[in-house]
Amino acid sequence: MKGYIICIILLFFQVHSFCQTNDSRMIQMKTIKDIGNQKVFRGCKEITNYSFLKGISDTLKTFKVYRITHNLKQGIYQSYLENKIDSIEYKNLVEKYNIKKLEISPYIIKCHTHILSGLINENKQKVIICDNNNNYDFSDDPLLLYNVDILNNKFSLDSCRTSTLQFEYFLNNKIHEKQINVKILPINPSFSHSDPIDTLLYLSYVICEHKIGSFTYKNSQYELQIPHNWGFAASYENAILLLADNNNFKTIYRKIDPEITIGREFNLDENIYLKVNSISMFGDSLNLSIYSVNNNHEGIYPGDFIKPLDFYDVFKENVKVPDIDKYTVLDFWGTWCAPCVAGLPKLKVFYQKYKTQIELISIAHDKDIEKVKKFIEEKEMNWVHKFENNAKKNPEKLVEKLKVECFPTFILLDKSGKILSRGCGEQQLKEIEKILN
Repeated sequence: MKGYIICIILLFFQVHSFCQTNDSRMIQMKTIKDIGNQKVFRGCKEITNYSFLKGISDTLKTFKVYRITHNLKQGIYQSYLENKIDSIEYKNLVEKYNIKKLEISPYIIKCHTHILSGLINENKQKVIICDNNNNYDFSDDPLLLYNVDILNNKFSLDSCRTSTLQFEYFLNNKIHEKQINVKILPINPSFSHSDPIDTLLYLSYVICEHKIGSFTYKNSQYELQIPHNWGFAASYENAILLLADNNNFKTIYRKIDPEITIGREFNLDENIYLKVNSISMFGDSLNLSIYSVNNNHEGIYPGDFIKPLDFYDVFKENVKVPDIDKYTVLDFWGTWCAPCVAGLPKLKVFYQKYKTQIELISIAHDKDIEKVKKFIEEKEMNWVHKFENNAKKNPEKLVEKLKVECFPTFILLDKSGKILSRGCGEQQLKEIEKILN
């Protein structure tokens, strides 16, 4: 299950140009920015070497210094240059984040924002100073003051001021001056430390930006939203997009599973599909296609068809999908998945109620097949089971073919293999029941 942020960058995409080949349409859209709210908290990282920072009052005795990194790859490289990580750790991080020399400045640039967090008046008040202009000096930045008793009892996100942070981003052999809107949060309810002072000093933040653009198709208006890509402000290659129907001045974002990403086609309306082909650096524009497809189109969303499945279950019995006599429910789970295990009693009740109408197939995304088999037998899960090793990537695995990103995921297929419904969690079982009843 995934997490998000505070702030919004409205971007209205205007249709720039389009061309049509057969039944395909290409649309380019530009963006503009505005501010909104998106509540995803991120922790600030504490630093212990802050001798280069000015403006820390000698009267402030209890404090810590934190930072926000705006370019993760650049930040890793600079940590290596400053001997904060050794060559072995740096090499591992280069491989993990695919860091390329052309993507980072060979010199130190201002890719971090530093924040001072302190306690005054016998720890009754918390003071926060953010180096908004990134001049390594807190003395010319606004001071934020909070009463600790209010933080512990009645803290409101709306009470936090939005700060505009300036930073540098290296791209295409050039240093770009950029800025971002954030709210520095004086408290994070999800963070706790054995030392209560450390808990009080801790900081988190939310980004107050995302990008929104609109387009029209067949007299219907749609809206696309691009949340800010934390840590990679100039790279949106892994961005997750949200889609909304925007009619009668009401915008309701669809709950889409799996989420829309670059290159992943999505069923917009009946046989009409949408695919985002690319997003520009800094997310200022995107390119998408809208096109029609033939019936029986194979895909991963409701309305699509899946390829026929032919496999052996965990007990070496041959299984074929779709079943010409029944609906099929695919259940993606794992013994490691707490919601999957907690929801098992309701899944068993569901199966007993509908077993004459459905073939239930549970696909265990797990490490140890023997552990899975033992679990199945102990819990009396008396239906079809398939095992897929989650330690090995394989494009033939159903979890990869169907882009399953949330557990448990339930997918309902009709007798021809058409996806009727898919979603995550207990609520999805209720949606399937509505269809079966």
